[in-house]
Amino acid sequence: MGKHIIIRDARCSFPRLYSAEERDGATFGTGITLVLEKDKHAETIAEIRQEMKAAVAGNDKLRKNPPPADKLCLRKPDRPELEYKEGNLILKANSPRPPVVLEADGRTVMTEATDKIYSGCYVNAKVEVWGQANQYGRRVNGKLIAVQYVPKAAESFDGSYVSPDEAVKGFDSLDDDIGAGAFGENIGETETNEDDLLS
Repeated sequence: MGKHIIIRDARCSFPRLYSAEERDGATFGTGITLVLEKDKHAETIAEIRQEMKAAVAGNDKLRKNPPPADKLCLRKPDRPELEYKEGNLILKANSPRPPVVLEADGRTVMTEATDKIYSGCYVNAKVEVWGQANQYGRRVNGKLIAVQYVPKAAESFDGSYVSPDEAVKGFDSLDDDIGAGAFGENIGETETNEDDLLS
């Protein structure tokens, strides 16, 4: 087992944390892309690079023929929205099985039903770097072990996320209307005429 690295306060992209995802005819397992800022994450970037070098040095095939830059887990952003600061790098981390996903308290396990993590939000993550040299190619991969939600305001990268507070805004309480229909009738007295269903 390699060294576990904790990445703190990083924005994430394409979080797939509970199951595999079908997209553009391909299947993607669970994983996440983490955005590492040049200054803010300088020590973490150095630590990841050290582990990448160790992964290559520890594999005969990789040592003789290192993988290209686009096959490294730590690399330059591949999407313009991830380059919101000069010098940003991304770390791609995947997992053959769903990672542990935690609430902000660091103890409560988050489920898909209670999920708060979206593309653009801040997270902490635990990853492991490992080298691959087989029939599927030569790479230095990031393995995603765990993710923790960080409750900081952040716009979503793709504009699709709607917070729970925003989603429920504008709805009124219906507690006083229980037992009444939409127009104030008693539900028990409402009759439906089958001939009127299409009118």
